[in-house]
Amino acid sequence: LHGLAPYVRDATVSDLVRRGVFPPDAARLPLLTPTDRPLYRHQVRAIERLRAGRNVAVSSGTGSGKTLSFLAPILAG
Repeated sequence: LHGLAPYVRDATVSDLVRRGVFPPDAARLPLLTPTDRPLYRHQVRAIERLRAGRNVAVSSGTGSGKTLSFLAPILAG
């Protein structure tokens, strides 16, 4: 058996709004609440790159938030 180290936590949605990665209205999206919940580092990096107009491939384990990584930038507009 191999255990996985826990995914590294990074910025919150509120942090991303403050840094201008997300517009302020994004904090009201149900997908992104609660806004003080830390996202995983791979989510934050993917979101930042997608919001900057870059392409991203996320390869991570089951239940690690891959869907949020690509849906959040789409829904945030």
